[in-house]
Amino acid sequence: MENIEEFSVVKKCRKIDVGNVNEDVNNEGGKNADSQITIYSILVQGIKSKDKNMLENALSHNNIDTINASVMKLKESLCLELFEEVMDRIEANPMKLLELSNWIFVLIIKISRILNSSSNGDITNTKIILNQMERLNEIITMRLSYNKDLINLQATLDIYKRVFDENKTISEMCKKLSSDSDNALITYQFENEVVCDEDEEEVIAEDEDLDDHEDDENESDDHEDDENESDDHEDEESESVDHEDDQGESDDHGDDKDD
Repeated sequence: MENIEEFSVVKKCRKIDVGNVNEDVNNEGGKNADSQITIYSILVQGIKSKDKNMLENALSHNNIDTINASVMKLKESLCLELFEEVMDRIEANPMKLLELSNWIFVLIIKISRILNSSSNGDITNTKIILNQMERLNEIITMRLSYNKDLINLQATLDIYKRVFDENKTISEMCKKLSSDSDNALITYQFENEVVCDEDEEEVIAEDEDLDDHEDDENESDDHEDDENESDDHEDEESESVDHEDDQGESDDHGDDKDD
């Protein structure tokens, strides 16, 4: 009877479009129950046929209610096989531990119920469960060690980043100071050039004033020379007149003698 039921489930799963499961799970209301049935059917078919793609599709859903409704319907043997599949995926990629954490949580609850309800204490199932729990413990321990290494790495990176930021700040400050210093030097040189130009202009103006003053003095000297020459000329004329007077007197004296 059990084989007939499993066969009917597998046959039903073959008619399911696996690509539409994501769309079904995201729907609300009455479609939620259908999506749970769909995931349950895919889980059963995937576990029995060892179809990795179907299992990946089912395990990609992370809604805790959907996972719980689907896992609780699984038989004991299928539940243990699913738990083993989950452990295989986490061992292959420890980063999937968080991604599959809801599945692990629900599967552990289901397995605990199986152990509690087993009056005879199935030794085989107990060994399987203990083995899977040991694997899970190793994976979690390994992840924690990774986390410790990551924390140390993060601390080291934070230190390097802080040093880098400080060096960057210092470099920017030095660059700014250098730029300000260059600007100040240019301003100082420009001001000095302006002052020098003003001094040169003042010197040139003073030289021009001196030249003008010298020219005035030269003109004054020339004027005095002209006046002196005029005086000399007048003196000469006076002397000439005196000489003529003397000659006149001499002529008069001669005339007196003749008389």
